[in-house]
Amino acid sequence: MAVQENTSFGWLKFFHFLRVVVLGCSLDHAYLSKMIFAQLIAFFICLTRMDVMGDRVVMTNNGPVQGVTAASGDKLQIEAFLGIPYAEPPVGRLRFQKPVPKTSWSGVFDASSLPPTCAQNVTENYYWEPRIENMTEDCLYLNLWVPYSRRSSKLKPILMYFHGGAFNVGSGNQPAYNGAKLAEFGDMIIVTFNYRVGVMGFFSAFIDEADGNMGVYDQLVAMKWIHANAKYFGGDPDHIVLMGESAGAMSISAHLISPMSRGMIKRVILLSGSATLPLSLDDNAKLYEMSQTLASAVGCADKKNTLRDNPSLIVQCMKRLPVEKLTAAEGFLKLTNPITFIPRSGDKFLPRPIIYDLKEGNFKDVEMLVGINKDEGTFFLTAAAPQYFGRYGINAVKTISKRFAHQLIRIMFGFLGLDKEKDIADFYINSIENGTSDKYTLAIAASLGDCLVSCADVFNAEFHSMRNPVYFYLFTRRPSSTPMDEWMGTTHYDEVQYIFGNTLFDNFTAKEEKFRDRIMSRWVAFIKTGNPDIPGEITWPLFKHDKPEYLELNDEEAIRIRPDNYRCEFWRDRFRAQIDDNIYAKVRRSLISNSGYRTVTNYFLKIASVLLVFLWTMPGFI
Repeated sequence: MAVQENTSFGWLKFFHFLRVVVLGCSLDHAYLSKMIFAQLIAFFICLTRMDVMGDRVVMTNNGPVQGVTAASGDKLQIEAFLGIPYAEPPVGRLRFQKPVPKTSWSGVFDASSLPPTCAQNVTENYYWEPRIENMTEDCLYLNLWVPYSRRSSKLKPILMYFHGGAFNVGSGNQPAYNGAKLAEFGDMIIVTFNYRVGVMGFFSAFIDEADGNMGVYDQLVAMKWIHANAKYFGGDPDHIVLMGESAGAMSISAHLISPMSRGMIKRVILLSGSATLPLSLDDNAKLYEMSQTLASAVGCADKKNTLRDNPSLIVQCMKRLPVEKLTAAEGFLKLTNPITFIPRSGDKFLPRPIIYDLKEGNFKDVEMLVGINKDEGTFFLTAAAPQYFGRYGINAVKTISKRFAHQLIRIMFGFLGLDKEKDIADFYINSIENGTSDKYTLAIAASLGDCLVSCADVFNAEFHSMRNPVYFYLFTRRPSSTPMDEWMGTTHYDEVQYIFGNTLFDNFTAKEEKFRDRIMSRWVAFIKTGNPDIPGEITWPLFKHDKPEYLELNDEEAIRIRPDNYRCEFWRDRFRAQIDDNIYAKVRRSLISNSGYRTVTNYFLKIASVLLVFLWTMPGFI
């Protein structure tokens, strides 16, 4: 991103004006008056042009930034400040290290275009991520959409959005997250930003040079930048609301626990994600294994040269490699395990696994809006097994048998690292009466959705509702324009376009526009007041751990009791068992006692994948 001396704006003229005032004190008073008057006229002409043309310059703690007009409504002009650096580029010696806050720049920073996306392994384009081709390590930038009016001096609330992507992909630059419409609709500032993902964001050698969690530290530094510079954009630093989807929501759950995020969070909105799912119990041993395997894949480690024995030497080797080689190696790991590099515990950000702090009530007291979509799991099913269930669910096979469904659940949860996979398969498959291919397909999807999103969100809401106001929703409206096949229902990510007001495909229908405006109104109400109620609509009940009421969001709203309660009770039992097993202590012992890196798990998963393909071809198996 470029820093330019932009002489079209009045900053330089204004500085020159001040210089004239200082140097002109010894001049003739009449001459000085004329000079000052001329400079004032020139400066205020620049100010007028600034309001009309939208090229306002804002002076931040790092230096001046110049934005562009993003939208001009009847009452508000929306200015976009795009690609502002909040940290130094994490390249060279800074690769794999915690972010270094951005130092000052000279000149006016050109904030008129979106920044590049963080380097990541992407094998194909999906409809929600069309800008993935512009990738680089130098990616720690943020974007602001700011309502501007000379008639208002009141500080505005700030909504800071954390993108999703399983901590492996994604960016804050996606068209779906363009904040112009929501900023104008709610008269508030919208912020999106990039953080490091995948191997570049979460590789860990468990030493200072590469200690993991770089991505969440990026988030923390971005939050601090917004908090420190909010007033310069007309924002209220004491009114920063965090909203995230999927892994973004999981991240925010972690910030509610972390001692390092205190004092910067007014309230939170969690869309289809929580750090309470069984997978987020911070298996550091698995992260170590993934890091060792990747280091071996790129030629920086082997069985005799491990991260445990020579971590610094291996990290230095990896810092010298092209970023493309590292992300390509990560793609190889994904062939045998979809969950590669994720946040860990045991550092200053998360001293211990999140679940223990939740259980003991060690979290920030804020209002929470949290919810799920009706068919979360269909998204994950088609992403995990497109060869069977089709890309976007199109051309899914119609011959899924009970036996195949049972085996597929066991293999998928083996991929995810959960034990007792047979119990999971038995619970979801054996209870189906008069089984059909469609029923088995939806049962497989439900097992994934319940584990990864739905029940985890319910548990998280229960913990927080014991002390704080929590509003829970179930999103059931299917978009009129979507590439997802009909059988997938209302799936993961479907709600995002209605919250930001940005259609992803065809224009919203008239009915959808009404629905969109109601959703945006409820979100704005919560962001500003902590209560999502709006005039003329159903009163949204508080969600309580002992009275789990929620609001169904569709063209017609309805108050209901928590859905599929019996399925979440199944996961609750497993959840409690994992807490009681004290995984944290077991992981620490594993890291201390285990020598070399483990390949047994990956070897088994490779064999399982081959076995599944073989069984697929056997007559009568499906």
